[in-house]
Amino acid sequence: MARTDGGTPWLNLEVTTADGSRVVVCGGEVDAASGGVLVGEVARQCERGARLVVVDLSEITFFGAAGINALIAAHRAANAAGSRMVAAGSPRCVRRPFDLTGARLAPSTVGPRRARLEFAGRYRPV
Repeated sequence: MARTDGGTPWLNLEVTTADGSRVVVCGGEVDAASGGVLVGEVARQCERGARLVVVDLSEITFFGAAGINALIAAHRAANAAGSRMVAAGSPRCVRRPFDLTGARLAPSTVGPRRARLEFAGRYRPV
């Protein structure tokens, strides 16, 4: 579990394994101060051999434009490592920035339990 703090919002990460893939369960806030933690964790899981990393956003409480940038950077890091990253779970606070910006990397609406258990090939790519 990773945290950022020091006057900045918190981001909690927990990594689990589902169907041979790594699931990074995110809780708290993704902003400019904490986005790098998420990117670093996705890159770390890819470096450790994960072919697919699922970023579960269902427990996020704040997600702004910096969150979109973090997902893009995490996606690029996974691709550079020869892996794939997808996002699952989309509470309103995550969907809203995608709607407002018109970004096309919106996470799927797969719920958190289903995201952890369903076959990895069914996740919507980011």
